[in-house]
Amino acid sequence: MAEDPELRQQVELAERLGVSFKRLTGWEPTTRYVYDEQGRLVSSTPEAEWDETEVEWMLALERWRRENLCSLCGYPVEVCQAPYGTFVYGTEPPARCMVTDALRSAQHERRGEKNSDALIWRPRVRPWGASVVE
Repeated sequence: MAEDPELRQQVELAERLGVSFKRLTGWEPTTRYVYDEQGRLVSSTPEAEWDETEVEWMLALERWRRENLCSLCGYPVEVCQAPYGTFVYGTEPPARCMVTDALRSAQHERRGEKNSDALIWRPRVRPWGASVVE
């Protein structure tokens, strides 16, 4: 994984899509059919998508992440854990998540109510300019 970033990106894409690497690259399973003496179908067995090789791809990706990415920030360890002065660090101005902002505002208004921690909050996204009247 470390030697081939393009391969790693493809394995990560397969992971995000929830498919095996071989499925991502075009593999389709074949099915083995078994018939009795009269020609009737008695069983069918599809080829396994997640064979030992496919599991190894995912384990290799996990090992690469564990060995190369910082568990705190997610950046490569050679960047975030480099000696001082090697890189210049800073932050971008924060952006506000308006969904979280709306949820927290509503929660704040209900704070102190009996069992307010038992309330389940769901955001409702309205088109821009739509009425806020409930």
